[in-house]
Amino acid sequence: TYQFGPIWIYIYMYISVCDVHLIPGVIILAGVMLSTFISGIAALAGAIIGVLMAMALGAPRAAMYDGLWGYNPTLVMIAIAGMFFRLTGRTAALSVLGAIFSCLLTGAVGSALKPVGLPPLTFPAALTGVLLCLLGNSLPHDKPLELAKVTVPEDALAGDDAPQPRAKLVWFS
Repeated sequence: TYQFGPIWIYIYMYISVCDVHLIPGVIILAGVMLSTFISGIAALAGAIIGVLMAMALGAPRAAMYDGLWGYNPTLVMIAIAGMFFRLTGRTAALSVLGAIFSCLLTGAVGSALKPVGLPPLTFPAALTGVLLCLLGNSLPHDKPLELAKVTVPEDALAGDDAPQPRAKLVWFS
């Protein structure tokens, strides 16, 4: 049985993947929400899905405490719910299904790699994200955004005639 209090600690830790400390998860979530509110909500939803799936699948507390059970669905939720797709009800549902699938994949990959002593890391999130983006090409109404148009989810909501992205990151000039 799980106590209600520690579950909230797991949710914040899943966002930050930091052992023992609650503060880094809160800081990271606040930073994401300041940058893009939609991705912040998606991150929180992904962490909650990760906690619920880990509990439903009977994951050991130590594995839950490590953080990857919630980090992978958090990454999938951020990627699909607005980052690589325009946020709609269908893409929100797709991101929730993707988050659940990444949890199942985390358990499967973790079990497969356990004999050699390796954790699944973010492979389940990366594989789920790629599969959902490939699947998105076959969806009639929700196509993945062109990579040149990927900025923040709020820009994608404005549509094709949206103004230029809010900020451009220039590495070398």
